Amino acid sequence: MKKLFLLLLFHLCFTDANSQIAPDYNLDLEQWRKGQPLPEKWFQWGRGYTVVTDSTEKYNNLRSVVIRAPQEIPSGAFGCVASSLPAVYEGKEIELRGYMKLSKVDGAAGLMLRIDSKAGTFQFNNMQQEGIRGTQEWKQYSIRLPYPAQAASIYVGALLTGKGEIWVDNFDLFIDGKPLSEAPLRKPAAALTDKEFDNGSGISFGPLTRSLIDNLAYTGKLWGFLKYYHPAIATGDVNWDYELFRVLPGILNAGTKVEKEKVLAQWIRKLGPLTPGTAPSPEGEVVLRPDLTWTEQATFGKELATLLDEVRKA
Repeated sequence: MKKLFLLLLFHLCFTDANSQIAPDYNLDLEQWRKGQPLPEKWFQWGRGYTVVTDSTEKYNNLRSVVIRAPQEIPSGAFGCVASSLPAVYEGKEIELRGYMKLSKVDGAAGLMLRIDSKAGTFQFNNMQQEGIRGTQEWKQYSIRLPYPAQAASIYVGALLTGKGEIWVDNFDLFIDGKPLSEAPLRKPAAALTDKEFDNGSGISFGPLTRSLIDNLAYTGKLWGFLKYYHPAIATGDVNWDYELFRVLPGILNAGTKVEKEKVLAQWIRKLGPLTPGTAPSPEGEVVLRPDLTWTEQATFGKELATLLDEVRKA
């Protein structure tokens, strides 16, 4: 009995470990709950079109999704079934494959692949330029896009414009030619593993005197300048918020200006060497230029002033 229990426990642990490595995104559309219009983890984009699960017409297995145009199509309307998954994989190129069946399509049909960063859309293709229309039996289609290192989300699906209807089934994703289940995971940025100050900075000080306020403002300006100009911070390997908490006690406890600048210089040098360069000259119309005159007007010592100039040019 004990051996059986241990065997079952091992099986559960092994299954759980593999599910974390290769999560099921329901790309084959087979996971579906009765009463729900679409398979689990899928949703509808667009308006006016009917987008539902279909168990009558399918490529294989039990079900597909059908996108059906209305009798009267409002201007700009389209139908799309989509799903999203995190961009946690390492690679240079991403490919979406999927099967489609068309019936009397007079607009355009296609698979849809979109890669987003946290700031917006990086890459997008919905095959609308390929003019896939008419009536066709089941056929596999494919989209390939560059897969940027800054990718945060992957959207997959299929889209229909104009009249007609399409069925879609059996989506698959590949990273650099490997199925998603075999694609290597990205190593998380070191900044995300820095947990030292998750429960607070632990920094305290007395009344806000003019001297203390000036000191904090002075440090804040340098912290902001380094955040946007030092190449090491752009890598994602430095939790710059927490670095402020690390350096601030030393700055606040520095007795003289020389001591304070020594702390700051050591802080900057700890970020690593800088590649020599010259400040780029912006081309075209510049709407807003960063005001760095304060770095020139401040009475920094020679070592700190030289370091800041190197950072600006790097």
